[in-house]
Amino acid sequence: FFEMRLGDFMAAPSSQGLIILASLMAMLLLALSQIIMNMQRIEHDYVMAQQRLQQDITQREQAETALRDSENRVRAKLDSLLSPEGDIGALELTDVMDIPALQALLDDIYRLTPISMAILDLRGRVLVSTGWQDICTQFHRVNPLTARNCLESDTQLSQGIAPGAFKFYRCKNQMYDMATPIVVGGRHLGNLFLGQFFFNDEPPDREIFRAQAQRYGFDEAAYLAALERTPRWNRDTIQIAMTFYAHLVDLFSNLSYRNIQLARSMVEQQRAETALRESEQKYRFLTENMKDVVWILDAETLYFRYVSPSVQRLRGFSAEEVMASPMDEALTPEASELLRAMIQERVAELRSGRASWDQFYTNLVPQPCKDGSTVWTEVITRYLINPDAGRVEVHGVTRDISERRQAEAALRESEERFRLAFDNANTGMCLVDLQGRLLQVNAKMCAIFGYGKAELEAMTVNDLVIPEDTAVSPHFIEAAVHGDFDSTTFEKRYRHRQGHLIYGLVSSSLVRDAQGQPLYFISQVLDISERKRLEAELREQAIRDPLTGLFNRRYLDETLPRELSRCQRGGQPLSVAMLDLDHFKDFNDSYGHEAGDIVLRAIGDLLQKSLRAGDIACRYGGEELTLILPGATRADVQPRMEDLRQAVADLHLHSRAGALPTITVSIGLTEAADTDTDAATLLLRADAALYRAKQQGRNCLVFLA
Repeated sequence: FFEMRLGDFMAAPSSQGLIILASLMAMLLLALSQIIMNMQRIEHDYVMAQQRLQQDITQREQAETALRDSENRVRAKLDSLLSPEGDIGALELTDVMDIPALQALLDDIYRLTPISMAILDLRGRVLVSTGWQDICTQFHRVNPLTARNCLESDTQLSQGIAPGAFKFYRCKNQMYDMATPIVVGGRHLGNLFLGQFFFNDEPPDREIFRAQAQRYGFDEAAYLAALERTPRWNRDTIQIAMTFYAHLVDLFSNLSYRNIQLARSMVEQQRAETALRESEQKYRFLTENMKDVVWILDAETLYFRYVSPSVQRLRGFSAEEVMASPMDEALTPEASELLRAMIQERVAELRSGRASWDQFYTNLVPQPCKDGSTVWTEVITRYLINPDAGRVEVHGVTRDISERRQAEAALRESEERFRLAFDNANTGMCLVDLQGRLLQVNAKMCAIFGYGKAELEAMTVNDLVIPEDTAVSPHFIEAAVHGDFDSTTFEKRYRHRQGHLIYGLVSSSLVRDAQGQPLYFISQVLDISERKRLEAELREQAIRDPLTGLFNRRYLDETLPRELSRCQRGGQPLSVAMLDLDHFKDFNDSYGHEAGDIVLRAIGDLLQKSLRAGDIACRYGGEELTLILPGATRADVQPRMEDLRQAVADLHLHSRAGALPTITVSIGLTEAADTDTDAATLLLRADAALYRAKQQGRNCLVFLA
């Protein structure tokens, strides 16, 4: 239609076209308005649907929560009723007594003795009631204020009554009540009330009740009429009735508690039976699927009463085949004869009381297999009396120990190999406990230290060590036991039985058990004394001048910085002297190098004899010599150096060619200042002093600070 109107607009004159356009616009606005209204209605319906959905989800969650709470309450009550440790105090009176049955019984009693009574729980809820009077049902229990008085009387005034006793009191609404507690399993769960009456020898005060009618807004005439209809009873009758009800309540309480005990006993019996079945199933599953063979043997007939199926894996025979034959066929002839006698002897000992029935026995038994082979087994047995038959049974477990025997044989072979290697090793070997005691030593160990085997095995490691090295072994033992390492190699110095020093290279390893706990150490001791001597000679050769016997230039370069640093730290003086043989090159040219060597050796000997123990003499190079003089000042050194210079001049030396001419020496001396830290600088200063001595004509001493 819209397309048709649009076509009319295009074909019509301008005035009519405007009219058609206006009508089109109106129709368009109407359509848009309808669309908006439809969208608003859809949005409203969507919001309402979301609200209903949220409400449904909330209600469902509330229902699920209520259901869980209800299930938890039911479960808690069942636990209280049926669990041996259940708390009866967590139960309510309706959980342990049949309320409808009680109501019917008390209704019958009321028809015989029209005395009103009621049973209430501790929250004041009425569970059973008979013969309630109008003054209570139409007035006191209806008005909120008087109803609160009833509740207070029912829950508070009735407290503190011993089981089997009853209490007489006037309630807050001025009616007489008597109460006796209902106690189940020692827990107070409710009360039985005898009430809504007056004594015939004590008429009620009408004015008090008239005042109550005005106070609580009761219809006074109706209230007083109800008062008149309230029964009057003889005190003896009430006493007899209350005694009867107290006994009746006690009877019901005991019956309820016994019912609980009976239910618990039945539940416990069911649990025990279930546990027994489960235990039997587990036992059967275990015995029928374990690798070991479980069996029961009649000690008199020597037939098996039970054999687990695993016997077929062990021997190739089925359990039925084994049980169909006597014990003898399950053993080799020798084992059969031995075990027959053993069983008879043990049964006799047990019956006579000479042995305990709680004792277990272990034997190694060879058993024949179906394929003709023999398997070695370990059999653990215990003797029991079958309570049904009164006969002695042997209960046993048989285990295949073939692999264990192979392992034991391999272990014995390994131990024998170790023993042979230990005893015949060409190095000292020993076992040392965690306290350092020698447990076992070999022959080489005895040869190294000069002691006998028994002597060494009565000693500790530190009995052999020199005092300076006694801390090495305890430190190693402690570190190894704490897991820092399990093996190490170190050097130690020992004392031979004859007193001389022994250098030992020790390789020690910690042995642990299967659980990783430390047991002992196994150590090898190699005598390296000769190697140490050779090493010392090599070290000496490396730092000594072979011609003069003095230290060489390398040793000087290593030692002077160390001595300078030590003296500076300790605040001690240090002097350095440099010596040079005067005109020694001309001497060598004139008399030959052999004569020069004679002179150098003689001066080396002179220095070694004339210097102090702490002084260090070095051949610096050629005919130059250097002296390091720790702890000596210029004043100490200068006279000594003058004596030395003179001693050199006084030497009388000879070569193969004859007497040699006098040799003189020039000496440069310096002393380390407090600020000196560089050895090279100190040495240069001594060299400068030597140069001045040569400039001053040689054969003299010059000091340069």
